[in-house]
Amino acid sequence: MSAIAAVLQRSSDGPRTATAATCTAMTRAMAHRGELRWQKEIQSVSMASQSYVAGGSASSGALHVIIDGEIHNRKDLQVEADVDAATVVLRCYQRGGISAIGQLIGDFAFVIYDEHERRLIAARDALGMRPLYFHRDAATLRLASESQALIAAGVDNRPDLLAIALFMTCDFKEQGHSLRDGIEALPPGHLLIANGSGIEMRRYWKPNPWHKLDVDEQEAATMFAETFREAVRCRMPRTGKLGVILSGGLDSSSIACQAAALDSAPTALHCSLSGWDCDETPIGRAVSEKWSMPWIAIAGDGGAMKEATRPHSRHPDQLYQTWSACFDALFARARREGIDTVMTGLGGDQMVDENGSECVDALRAGALREAATITGIDRAPFSLQSYRRLYQGIKGVVPARLRFATRQLRPRHRPPFLSPSWTKRVQQHVDADRRDSLDENWPDRSSAAMCAMLEQHGIRISAANCNLVGTLHGLEVTHPFLDRRVFELALAMPRRHRLRRGWRKRKPMLRRAMVDLLPGAVATRRDAAEFSCYLRDVYVRVHSGEVSALLADSRLADLGIINLNEVRSALDAGLPSPSHLIHFGMVLSMELWLRQDWS
Repeated sequence: MSAIAAVLQRSSDGPRTATAATCTAMTRAMAHRGELRWQKEIQSVSMASQSYVAGGSASSGALHVIIDGEIHNRKDLQVEADVDAATVVLRCYQRGGISAIGQLIGDFAFVIYDEHERRLIAARDALGMRPLYFHRDAATLRLASESQALIAAGVDNRPDLLAIALFMTCDFKEQGHSLRDGIEALPPGHLLIANGSGIEMRRYWKPNPWHKLDVDEQEAATMFAETFREAVRCRMPRTGKLGVILSGGLDSSSIACQAAALDSAPTALHCSLSGWDCDETPIGRAVSEKWSMPWIAIAGDGGAMKEATRPHSRHPDQLYQTWSACFDALFARARREGIDTVMTGLGGDQMVDENGSECVDALRAGALREAATITGIDRAPFSLQSYRRLYQGIKGVVPARLRFATRQLRPRHRPPFLSPSWTKRVQQHVDADRRDSLDENWPDRSSAAMCAMLEQHGIRISAANCNLVGTLHGLEVTHPFLDRRVFELALAMPRRHRLRRGWRKRKPMLRRAMVDLLPGAVATRRDAAEFSCYLRDVYVRVHSGEVSALLADSRLADLGIINLNEVRSALDAGLPSPSHLIHFGMVLSMELWLRQDWS
């Protein structure tokens, strides 16, 4: 983990020392990301890189690069494996200029300054695994790895109320704006180019949903196995110990088994939820025993997890998420055990599981038998749930423009807890966003849903939070499923290779790809854990006092964003539905985040 900061003085007014001082203030705010390794003032620009290890910066003549992250396709770029990431970026830019940035694959955010062109270029990786925030005004452009570093540099600290309301409904996309008013997040797969003529945002990568492979099940599994192996291999640490978050599910088990097969001897990091229906300890044990992995487990009802799930934040950019609190407790233990890098199974559901649009595509293609399989009608012909799925599929067959045009003619669903006035504002924003995308052309709904996944609230916020928590513990955190090459391959696969066919989370392509590495308890498993019982217990029992205290002094209610009576009623009823549970977590997250110093 590392951090970058850069300041471009766009106006000739003011001394250069002010630019350097601003950059220094940002690096001091990110001291938890390592020590200052490199800082330089060039013309009207100040740049700095900080890390626990060297290699986050490179210079050659009039070119200067700072980077947070890693480049994973060095072989394709014809660059030696032992060259640091900043030098890889610098060489690629020397060869092909801005157009060469699209060739880079990895988890990264970097800044290039070209003295000859008097041009600053910032870039973020295709799937947005590394953050990069910026603030611009008439005089200055500031960029940093954390938004709170921009606040330390003098940017006004104000919440963006619309962004908060969108967060409450899971419609928030940290692209172009952030939760802080005036601070923007560089979108994944985009460049920011700043020079004398202004600031330009340019997309350098976008998925190609029209590229499809005509392969059978075994060919698909073989191709996926090779790509997945490389995604794990390139994220393994060159030095130091590797840990894997191992829940026992198919995704985390696949990461652990693949890493073990590559001779890294990873340590299994597990949260034992003994006493809850979602306890995965026996499955996780089966994986660790097959590969003789060291086993570290913490108890879900123990002190470490109680502290981790307590409603609190240790960093201004951290968002409270109970469902990922195990990361905090496990990362702390991993660091004490000397582990430097941790892998997670985040993104597996989105890459290789059904995405909910397969029934629409089957109906459009006239594949009624396939639609019956997807909905479950062939297995449970008298189940009301099966016909509800079919009804949703039939609704999806209606052209997007017609569906959008009739939205105002029927009652709109109001998200749990959101006040009527903010519900209207959110719906207007979401409608405008959807209206802008109506003319987009897609080969099928499944591909459209998979590409939309890249912007989804769950993936974006979960990955960012997980990485930040790892950074606070001094760990490098990576997610092999969220590799651009894995995504592009999964997008190109025929939809039939994702169908569950009666299993809860079958993921047939991943199971076939990993069949020789997984223990039988995982490979043949038909069910999947549901963690709602544990989360509900955390809210209504373990931390009920702190939760009640937050609601008693609700900032969201003071702002008029939520209906506090609805929130309290749902809590008193024990958060009975999954929707209530998810949105209640959003309420607590924003309540804590708003308790920062907004002076």
